[in-house]
Amino acid sequence: MKTQRKTYRTMHRTGLRLSVLLALAVSTVLSSPGQAQTTWTGTASSGWSTASNWSNGVPLTDGSEAVTITGTTSAMTSTIDAAWSATGAVSGLTLNPSTAALTVTAGTGVTSFTIGAGGITVGASGVTTTLSAPLLLSASQTWNIGTGSTFAIGGASFSYGSGVTMTKSGSGTLTLNSSSPTMSGGVVLNQGTIGFGLTGGSAGQLIQQFGTAAFTWQNNGQTNLQLGAFGNINTNSTFSNNIQFYDQGSGGGLYSLLTGSIASGTTLTFGGTWSSANSTSATGAIAQQILLNTSGTVPNSFTSGTAVITGNNSGLTSTSKVVIREGLWVLGNANAFGTNNNLAVQIGETSSSAPGLAALLATNGNNVTGTLSTIFNNTAVAGAAEFGLSGTGSVTFSGNLGLQKGASNGMAPVVFLNAGTNGIANFTGVISDSGSNTLTSAVVARGGGKVGLGGANTYAGGTTVGGGTALVVTNTAGSGVGTGAVNVGTAAVTLTGAGTTASSVAVTVTSTAGLMIGQTVTGTGIPAGTTILSINTGTNTVNLSQKATATGTVTLSVAAETGILGGSGIIAPTGTNGITVLSGSSVYPGVGGTAVQTLTLNGGSTTGTLLTMQGGASFTFNLGAGNTSDAIKLFNYVSGDLALNGNALNFSNAQAGTFTLFQFYSDAGTTLTADSLSSGLVLGTGLTGYTATLNYDANDISLTLVAVPEPSRALLLLFAGGLFAVARERRSSSLSLSASNQNQTT
Repeated sequence: MKTQRKTYRTMHRTGLRLSVLLALAVSTVLSSPGQAQTTWTGTASSGWSTASNWSNGVPLTDGSEAVTITGTTSAMTSTIDAAWSATGAVSGLTLNPSTAALTVTAGTGVTSFTIGAGGITVGASGVTTTLSAPLLLSASQTWNIGTGSTFAIGGASFSYGSGVTMTKSGSGTLTLNSSSPTMSGGVVLNQGTIGFGLTGGSAGQLIQQFGTAAFTWQNNGQTNLQLGAFGNINTNSTFSNNIQFYDQGSGGGLYSLLTGSIASGTTLTFGGTWSSANSTSATGAIAQQILLNTSGTVPNSFTSGTAVITGNNSGLTSTSKVVIREGLWVLGNANAFGTNNNLAVQIGETSSSAPGLAALLATNGNNVTGTLSTIFNNTAVAGAAEFGLSGTGSVTFSGNLGLQKGASNGMAPVVFLNAGTNGIANFTGVISDSGSNTLTSAVVARGGGKVGLGGANTYAGGTTVGGGTALVVTNTAGSGVGTGAVNVGTAAVTLTGAGTTASSVAVTVTSTAGLMIGQTVTGTGIPAGTTILSINTGTNTVNLSQKATATGTVTLSVAAETGILGGSGIIAPTGTNGITVLSGSSVYPGVGGTAVQTLTLNGGSTTGTLLTMQGGASFTFNLGAGNTSDAIKLFNYVSGDLALNGNALNFSNAQAGTFTLFQFYSDAGTTLTADSLSSGLVLGTGLTGYTATLNYDANDISLTLVAVPEPSRALLLLFAGGLFAVARERRSSSLSLSASNQNQTT
């Protein structure tokens, strides 16, 4: 019994103690000022120091507590005032906006507002919630922004140390617009959008919002980094944070790098390094797209500002591609898009509702090895893409370029290949059409420099050469300019490869600038004075080895409508091919200028007639000082290689002397040979004031010019001669008379 009583007393005492402890715990909870005061209602005013603004009537005093603020249907402002605390802190902050704006701001005298590990939660809504205070994060934390909500951070400062990481989650948008951010810790973008606002008033300066913080970008759904979220970027700005694109392996993700409108003449620079990682490797590749977009561009216009990527991003690898939807993006580093710029790049989007705006990928002399493609399917607005060189120097795009066909009921997209003045942009990959739609892309070479095509291209949309631009085609197989027509404006085109054009390609020259061709050409629609074939390759040989006339014969028809075959290089047909100059066209060594030049025709590799001048075709020569002149040399000449049909010889800069116009060699320019010609040429224009003699010599044809005296001088000589004759006659008569008189006297 005693043992049982003792046990009972022990159990009773233990139960009593538990009851007391439980009662004390309940009492503590009920009397705890922190829990009772975590909800700010704003019943009386906006200040935190006002007791009646808190749910239990007592202002929050314990910085370890969290605060909840719930908005209403009217705009609400909650003010962290100095009377509450000039350096206040909360462990966490929950903001539940309703249908009107909710703003938490700092009053006069508040120097800091600290948020602990509880982070920030913003409820789902369709409005903007703002925290405008000198913000300090004391511990790593998560900011969860609900669907449809925008949470904006302003204030004079936003800072946290190197050991702190801020993770953005939730599908809503976080925008940062602090005027003095000094973060040195980490940033993780896990969901939704982080947007950088603009500060500095109308200047539109993009402030470095994350200081030196390392930025990790995860692909949990579509995640967006938006620079210039609040307006136009009007001054040169830099975003220098390092970015790691982290592939969580969840699939379907998209890294979307967006910017506000960049003003014309303004540069937004990305100076940090970009790298990649995935769930299995700290240096692994990502499998999701990186979307680049600058808003505010004008359709089919490249007049806005420029985004330049200058970081060494050799640590960025991807099995997907970089997609440029809008804007002007320049690769300012040899590894801006991965090692040797080897990431695949696409301009435009597949969605029919996507903007059909202009987008550009250029490079400051840094080669691009990745594959390129364009996709513009907007049915209402034509898309435009540009690839090329920004500035001077030389750059090579060695990847293939696929041109996705435009929407069948939309507008045909245009692809510009650009080389700036004194610049060279070479495209050595294959340019081809892709997709099943009906509208093909037109290719335009422009910029004032030299655009090179080196691939066996098959695109069918045609090629246009813009003003001042030289198109140099150097492919060794296939068709350098695809299968469409080539339209030459105020430009020059050089086709120098072994397989430059397909036999069906028509080359249309629409100005007198000229077309330099070293392979196949069909000339149609050519205005007077246009240079159809201008060989300016020094001592190099341009090989004409394909069928080249519109009718498919084996000769090269040059300049159907008063065009010019000219230059100072070597033309060497092969097989049975030759050169035929049609009526109304001209052969002009050097094509103008004051310097004399030589055009060489080499017949060593052809059994056909080397040069046939149809009736009505002509030659033009420039004459120089010291009996020098433009000349045509015929190498490996045999009788009949020059077929003449009463062709006119026209001249410029006429002067007295003897000028060798044609020379004939039995070899490659060493041994002169007989030409067997005695006629076939007539003197044309440009010889006024000279007596001209055309000389058919044994192995050359030359021109001798003797100046005709001026009319006034001739009249003077004639008059002087008449006076002399009269005087002589008078003297003779006088002499005769004297003699007669003498005879009579005698």
